[in-house]
Amino acid sequence: MILIGNGRLATRDASHPFYESGAVVTDGNRIVKVGDYLTLRKEYPQAEFIDAKGGVIMPAFINTHEHIYSAMARGLSINGYHPNGFLDILDGMWWTIDRHLTIEQTRQSAMTTYIDSIKNGVTTVFDHHASFGEIPDSLSAIEDAAKTLGIYVNRVRFQSLIIVGVLSGLAGAYLSIAHLNMFVRDMVAGRGFIALSIDILGRYTPGGILVGSLFFGIVDALQLVIQSDKVPGQLLQMLPYLVTLLAVVLAVKDVRPPASMGKIIEERE
Repeated sequence: MILIGNGRLATRDASHPFYESGAVVTDGNRIVKVGDYLTLRKEYPQAEFIDAKGGVIMPAFINTHEHIYSAMARGLSINGYHPNGFLDILDGMWWTIDRHLTIEQTRQSAMTTYIDSIKNGVTTVFDHHASFGEIPDSLSAIEDAAKTLGIYVNRVRFQSLIIVGVLSGLAGAYLSIAHLNMFVRDMVAGRGFIALSIDILGRYTPGGILVGSLFFGIVDALQLVIQSDKVPGQLLQMLPYLVTLLAVVLAVKDVRPPASMGKIIEERE
């Protein structure tokens, strides 16, 4: 058990938002209690004490938008380059940087980002890494840096798995309640395999998967619009699946899944 005290404590609790001389008691990764410093020292005399020395004690920050690969390019300016808009800046500088980085340089950029985050009280980082120029396995290099610095990769994976499960459950509920108004065996009709195809079509990036999903949805809706007595219904029902699979075969080359997919991550203590 650890007691961090003798500091100005901001709690974000409406009933007690601030303590001039406050303390926080933690046990493992759980906050046990917050309150007045002297009171908690008496209540938890055996706790390991960390002196805040009059500094600020507060909840950690969350970085909601970060590009880890560009950490070492802060303030970079290219001589003679005069972009005319945001897309010019992306294509002429940031995407160019992204596609020329090595795996080790990406890993060092991640190390820089995480160290700065730790020093400044940031405990959560949302990395918007996917771009037109990302190199294969770069996300795995960022993951490796996270493991090295003690970030709980498996916890993030588990949380992501829970979110995916909830969204999949909602999708299944929509099919049975709103789309068909009943439960029918095999009502998914192979859409799970289409989802895998969309992952490949989207190059395993969030933006690409979103575009691929919209593409499949549009084609799926199109087969309902163009129904005709002259065209067999079975052929029209094949249309969204056929178009999506053809797009995967013809439009995507050299697509590689994330290097850590399916691998067990052994986190360092």
